[in-house]
Amino acid sequence: MKRVLFWLGLIVGLIALYIWAGIGAEFSFEELFQKSHRFFGLVARMWPPKWEILNQLWSPLLDTIRIAILGTFLVALLSLPLIMLSARVDPRYPLLYYPVRFFMGIIRSIPDLLYAVLFVAALGIGPVAGIPALAIFSAGIIAKMTSESTDNIDRGPLEAIDATGARRLVVVVFAVIPQILPLFLSYTLYVFEINVRIAAVLAYVGAGGIGQSLISALNWFDYPAVATVLIVIFVIVFGIDYVSGRFRESLVEGKELSWLWKGTFAVVAVAGIVTAAATLKFDVQRIVEGFGYFGAMLRSMFFVDWTQWAVGVAKMTESIHIALIGTTISMLLAFPLGFLCAGNLGFPKWLTYAFRQIPNAIRTFPEIILAIFFIATYGPGAFPGVMALAIHSVGMLSRLNYEIVETIDRGPLEALSSIGAGRAVRFRFAVLPQVLPEFIAMAIYRFEINVRAATTLG
Repeated sequence: MKRVLFWLGLIVGLIALYIWAGIGAEFSFEELFQKSHRFFGLVARMWPPKWEILNQLWSPLLDTIRIAILGTFLVALLSLPLIMLSARVDPRYPLLYYPVRFFMGIIRSIPDLLYAVLFVAALGIGPVAGIPALAIFSAGIIAKMTSESTDNIDRGPLEAIDATGARRLVVVVFAVIPQILPLFLSYTLYVFEINVRIAAVLAYVGAGGIGQSLISALNWFDYPAVATVLIVIFVIVFGIDYVSGRFRESLVEGKELSWLWKGTFAVVAVAGIVTAAATLKFDVQRIVEGFGYFGAMLRSMFFVDWTQWAVGVAKMTESIHIALIGTTISMLLAFPLGFLCAGNLGFPKWLTYAFRQIPNAIRTFPEIILAIFFIATYGPGAFPGVMALAIHSVGMLSRLNYEIVETIDRGPLEALSSIGAGRAVRFRFAVLPQVLPEFIAMAIYRFEINVRAATTLG
């Protein structure tokens, strides 16, 4: 009886929560379907693309890639100490855990565009301002994801080295880093792909890159030019996704890669970092002065105007409504895509490959671009923000979901197959129980990201 009452209370509570959030986010199924033709009309105006402007895109595209490469390289350097300090790998230093976790939460709570605004103000207009903005924002993400994996490492090697009286640094270098390095590199590759997309829109606040071409095309209502820029971004993201996917399989799943692949990747990675650093114009004196300005701006932010508290709470509540409804829609749409895109459930390879291009294409559109299109479709308000977050998050969640499906334990599947169980039975009892908790965890993590994104869509 208690179990029934618990589930009944949970269902009623969720219904009440979604009704409240739906009203706050101005969500309307009637408006969704009545005006959706306007959105597809805007998309139709983007075809055919304006191929003649391709030669104008190479320079800003290279700036975008340079920003992403150097930002991700700095991410790797910044996140390693955060990972070590925020993971419970050494019981002798328990007081470091919560302060560092709190600090990671603070740097993750600030949107990437706000970081870019601050660094543009400090360092000046140009791609140099985008590098620290990406690095600080992404460091919190990698540190959070990797530190949670670090908490679950095999503690045997750690205890063995610790028993010899070794210092913390020795324990970390020889017992912790070898275990977390594959996941750390995998997360870094994943963040690099994200950073390419983020770098593409930093031009909105003056940080340079291909986003400037996108802004100009939108300002002039030149939709074929918008399509051309988005196709270029899609090709770059697709290439990065393919290469990084191969290496994530090697790092996390143990699939062997040829030395040609590994050597080529290492050479390209090192050459990319060196070339990006050498070709961007760094003014050391300006950077030193700029970080002084940046510190002054941060100090000034500690003087809180409490008279705006009520307005801030009301607007933050609206952002949470937008994020909750948008994440729920994306979770429902990404659920089937997670299985259709997986290559280990027996679907034809051509079908799996075709379905994978859906999240790849969706991820090409930044939330801000989608928001602009949905504002033109539904008018200003919270509803376009819901749709922008929902559609963009489908691409992100689908990608994460199918990677989860591809790493399931095949033992239960093979056991059910051996007794003649059908596809539906195998899915219900061998696949779903393994992936559902991970799907929910990723949806909750996406909700955190969407709350942050909702604060900038205004």
